[in-house]
Amino acid sequence: MSSNSVVTKLPPEIIEQIIFSLWSLDLTTTERIHLITSSVLVNHAWAELFLRVSWRDVFIPTLPFVMHFRRLLCGEATSITRILSLDSGLPNILCRSITFDTSKQGLKDPMVEARGNLGLFFLGHRGIVPDLRWITYRDGTDVKRVAFRWAVSPDTRGQCRAEMGK
Repeated sequence: MSSNSVVTKLPPEIIEQIIFSLWSLDLTTTERIHLITSSVLVNHAWAELFLRVSWRDVFIPTLPFVMHFRRLLCGEATSITRILSLDSGLPNILCRSITFDTSKQGLKDPMVEARGNLGLFFLGHRGIVPDLRWITYRDGTDVKRVAFRWAVSPDTRGQCRAEMGK
């Protein structure tokens, strides 16, 4: 490598569009998990933009991601949100859609019960995710989309913590 190497920085808007394009792809569960886990390791700027994109249109590929997202919605800081100094309420503000993936295990898949419970949770606690407009359930090629149209009461984060055992 020569000493005259040129380093080009992309504007954040371009990086965000690249991330959005990747995030919007029809990925398998394994590919989505790989994208999530590797994107937060690139660098701080990429990780922050990735989290903003992924919190806007949330994909829940497995049961541990359900638990992680639930903790985020209740304002618990995670290691990555602490490292990046992100506002703990950001997932609540940004989230406009949630997609649950299930495997082809049918009713044996723990995601079947978890996705239903979390979907019902949002119906009862609309103030937690005020801009939520869609919950989508994907099971292989079968896709069911549920639209939400509602008026939201004031912030219910304290209620969320009490009802979720925190």
